[in-house]
Formats: sequence, C-alpha cells, structure tokens
Amino acid sequence: GGSGFVGVRIPNHQVALALLRAAAVPVAAPSANTFGHVSPTTAEHVLQDLGSRDPTLLIVDGGSCSIGIESTVVKITSSTTIEVLRRGMVSVADIKAALHVTDSTDDSASESISVTVRDTRTKYKVSTEAMDGPGQLLTHYSPNVPSFLVTPAEVAQLLSAQAAIRMPAVQAHEPMPATSEGSLLRLDEAEGRHTFIIIDFADMLKPVVAAHSSAVASGRIVYRSLSVNGSTAEASHNVFDALRWTETVPNGTVVLLPFISEFPTSEPIANDELLFAVEDRLFRAASGRVVAVGV
Repeated sequence: GGSGFVGVRIPNHQVALALLRAAAVPVAAPSANTFGHVSPTTAEHVLQDLGSRDPTLLIVDGGSCSIGIESTVVKITSSTTIEVLRRGMVSVADIKAALHVTDSTDDSASESISVTVRDTRTKYKVSTEAMDGPGQLLTHYSPNVPSFLVTPAEVAQLLSAQAAIRMPAVQAHEPMPATSEGSLLRLDEAEGRHTFIIIDFADMLKPVVAAHSSAVASGRIVYRSLSVNGSTAEASHNVFDALRWTETVPNGTVVLLPFISEFPTSEPIANDELLFAVEDRLFRAASGRVVAVGV
C-alpha cells in the first residue's frame, strides 16, 4: 500500500470465478494468511492462520492450489515499460509472447516494450516503505522456525558435527543483520532437545543425510524433498506445504533449505523460470540468510 498502484488479480479457478460473477462487483481482498507467514495452498491452511482470529470466518474451499506458489506479478509503469515484481508460473517468455515482444532490434511499436525483472534479493523493500507489489520484503513466506539456505558441503559439515550452526539472535520473521550474534547449535548436542529439519530438491542433500542414519532414527534429523526427481512443477506445488510442515515437527529448532542456484549441479536453474520462482520463496523464507557455521 501507499505506492499509488492498484493490484488486479484475475484467478484461473472455476470456484473463484463463480464467486466474482455472483458478487457482480470488483472484490477488494488481501491474501488469506497472516502477514509474512507462509502462503496458504489449502482451506485448512487458511483456517490455521485466521480461524482463531474470527470464529465466524467463512472459507470457500476450492481444493488444493494446482500450482502452489503465487501468481506472477507485473508492474505497468507506462505503455512501453513492464517490470516483473514477483516470478510465478507465467514466465517472462510468456509475457513477451503475449505482447509480441522479440529480442530483435526492430523499432516497431510492439517490439519497443521493455520487460524487466526486479532483483528482489538486492532491491527488497522494508516494512516502512510503500509497497508497489506483494512479496517485496526480504522476510516473507516464512515459517515460525529459524530457517537458513544451505549447500551440500555446509550440510555435510553440520551433520558430521565438524561445525555448529550459528543461530540468529532475533526472532523468526525478523531479518537478521550480518553482524547479529547468536548461540551455536551442534548436532551431537541435540539429542532429545533439538531437531534439524532438512528440505531438499532433486535428492541433492539426500546422500549427506543418508550418511547419518542414526541421527535420522533418533529424530535429530528429519528430511523431506520438494521433488525427488527434480520436477520444478512438483516443487512449486509442494514448497509452501513443506514450509508449513516444518512448524509441526516436534522439537524443530532449525530449518535448512536448499540454496539451489549455489549447488554444484545448479545449471538447470538458469533456464528454468519456475525454479527461479521456487528459490525466491525459499530465499525469503530464510530471510536471505545463508547458514553461518562455527567451530
């Protein structure tokens, strides 16, 4: 709010469209979750977030979201300038195709439209700024468990107890400054008190986890994959449900999320816009924090 822009959302769901037709007027509504929390993909998620706030709440249950992550958001600043504020299922290539934009140097009117993507990792907003679109804060889609991005090498260090994870000195949903100091948590000290929650993609972290079967058996490590075979569509569908699942793990102390673009086999992400969108959600769930290890 406060930016002077109005967001227009057109759902692609028969129940939502029927509701809009029945209303016969434009419907103004926020997202159906508490601010900054993980986005809902089922009616049950909405009830978990908002049910306690209003016992008279009515929820229209149209089933589980087919895509999972939220829609692509574009900002139209002029007749020739379009900026993608949030990546989603509709890709930049789709937008260009719909506008008949090509990469040629032809000066025709249709090809003079500029379509850019905002780098929200470095140009993120703070809560005191006017928001020109959703998903612009560094901390967003965030579970109520401290979360970090990791690579296989860092996970191997942590699980072998060669290093400890430096926990944030701030609460969940608060960005952690680079100078923040917190306590050190070591896996071999976690027995019965702490659980390391690991979310994977394409089995990139599974070999490291499998090498610590005793920690898995004792409950010090729990593991879940967004997609075993590396399906981007499956990861998109599962990511928010997986982030909400982390809040239900007994003694869950820290969530380790795959920093996919930094993995040794990360080349496919360069040509997969939907995977970029999934990693954007993981990046914000971790408040942009890459795991910091200590000895």
